Amino acid sequence: MFDKHLQTLLHTQQRQRARMIERLKSQGISDSRVLEAMNKVPRHIFVQEAFASRAYEDTALPLGMRQTISQPSSRASISRSSIFIRLSSSSRTELHFSMV
Repeated sequence: MFDKHLQTLLHTQQRQRARMIERLKSQGISDSRVLEAMNKVPRHIFVQEAFASRAYEDTALPLGMRQTISQPSSRASISRSSIFIRLSSSSRTELHFSMV
C-alpha cells in the first residue's frame, strides 16, 4: 500500500511540474536550460509541509524562519537574465540586461 501511495505522490508531483513548465513557457520563458533547471528542482521538499501541495503554483511560499521560496515565474526570469548576462559577458559583447 505504501508503494502505491508513494507512486501516486510522485506522479502528482511530475504532473504539477509539467504544468509549471507549460505555464512558464506561456509566460515567455523559452531557454531550455532554465526550463530544465526549473523542472529538476523539487520545490515541494523546500517548503513547509502544509504548503507542499502548492509548491508548483506560481506563488511565493513560506520556507520557515521568516523566509520564502520565490514564485517560479520570478525565479525563471531571474535565471534567464543571469544566463543572458553571463553569456554576454563571456563573449565580450555589449551587456544588455532585460527582465522581459
